[in-house]
Amino acid sequence: MGRVLDRIGVRLPFILAGMLGFALATILLVTTHRWDLLALTWTLAGLSQGVGLVAVGAALGEATTPSNRGLAMGGFGTAIYSGFGLGASGLGKLISLFGYGVAFTSAAGVSIAGEAVCYVIMRASKLEPS
Repeated sequence: MGRVLDRIGVRLPFILAGMLGFALATILLVTTHRWDLLALTWTLAGLSQGVGLVAVGAALGEATTPSNRGLAMGGFGTAIYSGFGLGASGLGKLISLFGYGVAFTSAAGVSIAGEAVCYVIMRASKLEPS
């Protein structure tokens, strides 16, 4: 994915596609009742993260100075894994209170809202060409 991003030179469409794909996989998880569909749903989730997170990392690397790149990438990794941990514990509580449908739809909504905020910030900071 990194090679594709380097050849194309744009990051934002891949970030958007990756994060929206992951949100869609999160929603689809609720409706999946067969093992083969579960495998396809998580394949979509994995591919989406592979696209989106690599694109975010590339954008971060370009947006920072060489002396700050390690800090930027370390902060990015910390944010991702903290989000996974906090999301899992929060999702567990939502599942116990409201059921799978509400919990996973809420998780997808948080993902889409976070993506919207990042999109606005990236456009305002001109990290991506119009």
